[in-house]
Amino acid sequence: MSDRKSKKSDSSHVDEDGTSHTINTGRWTREEHNMFLHGLETYGKEWKKIADLIKTRSVVQIRTHAQKYFQKVAKHTGQPVMSTSKKEAVVRPPTRKRK
Repeated sequence: MSDRKSKKSDSSHVDEDGTSHTINTGRWTREEHNMFLHGLETYGKEWKKIADLIKTRSVVQIRTHAQKYFQKVAKHTGQPVMSTSKKEAVVRPPTRKRK
């Protein structure tokens, strides 16, 4: 059985204010995903603002995560897949039942 974390590589990113952050690659942590959901609810599809919340992910990573998240929500709700375009409204997914 392989350890997924051993394949993970991180890189550094410097914000406009000069602060350095480590950018994660690979699977999103539960904490990162929860921050993503909070940012999506707060800012809608303003990916840069959500990236300001999630210091460990880039804007591109957040947009890609959103696209996959919208596909998963669409699959479970039977609704069409939402676009990551800022012009479309964000629809909140139904709450997930824990097993």
